[in-house]
Amino acid sequence: MRSNSLNTFRLIAALEVIYSHTVNHLQIMAPHVIGDIIRYFAGVPIFFTLSGFVTLHTYSQ
Repeated sequence: MRSNSLNTFRLIAALEVIYSHTVNHLQIMAPHVIGDIIRYFAGVPIFFTLSGFVTLHTYSQ
């Protein structure tokens, strides 16, 4: 099995989604710096785009 560096970016995107949902649902006051970074890093579209690319690349070989 080959190592795929895109999995690291998928993990970061998934963690962003988990963090955002946790802060939102538990109504936790997050630091403004983290909120600003997350606002420019949309985890869901990045996660699904990379997942689709990885899946397509894996099964096309």
